[in-house]
Amino acid sequence: AHHNLGLALTRRGRPADAERQFEMALALKPDSPETHASLAAALVQLGRKQEAIRHLNLALQLRPDYPQAQQQLRALTSDQLKP
Repeated sequence: AHHNLGLALTRRGRPADAERQFEMALALKPDSPETHASLAAALVQLGRKQEAIRHLNLALQLRPDYPQAQQQLRALTSDQLKP
């Protein structure tokens, strides 16, 4: 329930509220790669890219073949390489 609410809040442009929902979802189910990736997306909207990268790496540790997390991580790390 918290994850779905977080997704809705992210879509509505409320990443700070979404972050809280994703954190609550992770407190209940810390091994959810989907929630880590969704939290990463909210953190990017908040300008917290390093934290987002950490959550994407956690998502990929839990599910190495997770294409959405792989794409998000590539996008973030390629952004960091640009001057």
